[in-house]
Amino acid sequence: TDGQARIRDARVLVVGAGGLGSPVIQYLATAGVGTIGIVDGDRVDTTNLQRQVIFSGSDVGLKKPEAARVRVREVNPHVDVVPISSWFDAGNARDVAGGFHLLIDASDN
Repeated sequence: TDGQARIRDARVLVVGAGGLGSPVIQYLATAGVGTIGIVDGDRVDTTNLQRQVIFSGSDVGLKKPEAARVRVREVNPHVDVVPISSWFDAGNARDVAGGFHLLIDASDN
């Protein structure tokens, strides 16, 4: 349908892959959003696992956007994931967010 095509063509940027961003990323992938950008400058730590549901113990030490990309592709291999392993700030906001239709702020600061 037209609605499904619009979701498939959507480009959504998620800022933060932590406690808020993890489930957001999973729901976007499950819904069939065509392109999901994931911005986070952190790595997965054991202290993240109880609340950052997209990660597992095998992800500890990995960059969060890269680890999340693997999980998204497991949920929906048709999603194009753009991992951005840096912090989102005023200095890079235009470059990072350019080309996305929607930005979801799931950051913790």
